[in-house]
Amino acid sequence: MSLDLSPPPPLQEAPYVFQRLDRVKERLYADALQHYLDVPQRAWYLRTTAEYLAEHLLETYRRLMEEASHTIGLDVLASPIRPYFTVTTDPHGHTTVQIDLDAATTERVVTALAKSLGANDQDPTWDKLARRLAIDLSTWGLEQLGYEVGAEAIAAMSAATFDAALLTYAWPADPTPLQDRVRHFLTLTAQRAAFDIATTIAARAPALEVLEHLLGFRQTAPSTAALQPLLREEH
Repeated sequence: MSLDLSPPPPLQEAPYVFQRLDRVKERLYADALQHYLDVPQRAWYLRTTAEYLAEHLLETYRRLMEEASHTIGLDVLASPIRPYFTVTTDPHGHTTVQIDLDAATTERVVTALAKSLGANDQDPTWDKLARRLAIDLSTWGLEQLGYEVGAEAIAAMSAATFDAALLTYAWPADPTPLQDRVRHFLTLTAQRAAFDIATTIAARAPALEVLEHLLGFRQTAPSTAALQPLLREEH
């Protein structure tokens, strides 16, 4: 058996190009944190996350109530939520629970969740979000640059030329496409965060009264473990 002593194949161009993004990502990180993750944008992101989270948690709450309806009935529900529940039983004895909140109650639920999510509104949270946004913007800019000039032209660029060209696409002078891109990124991030938080909470099999307190239906915290710290940790 002979040994192959030939030199290893050269690295592909794509990993090399992505390595060149580091300087641009640092620039975009600083700009994003300063200009596009300001107080109004942060409030919008928390609100959007809370809206998606409310949908997941209300469905979890509905399922828990449906599972428990055979044994405990509606009397255990917090009084503010009772009018919004409808329980029906088919001829085979299968019980279905529906929940239909009005706009004002839904608003209170979203507000309560946003408050819990924002209680740990510290710099590390937004720092991580800004870095992820910088990666998203730089890779998106690289795609646009590649469509415009091609891979060979990109490979031939000096570091300064490459950085300047990439920033032109990743951080365009026209604020509209950039704002749209940032909002799209934050929306997707909010959706993922809400799903992850809701999945974690559901896995804890919370008691009905604990979930009611989290959703703002109960003003007094139950004696069992609260879920608000979990929201802040996960978020």
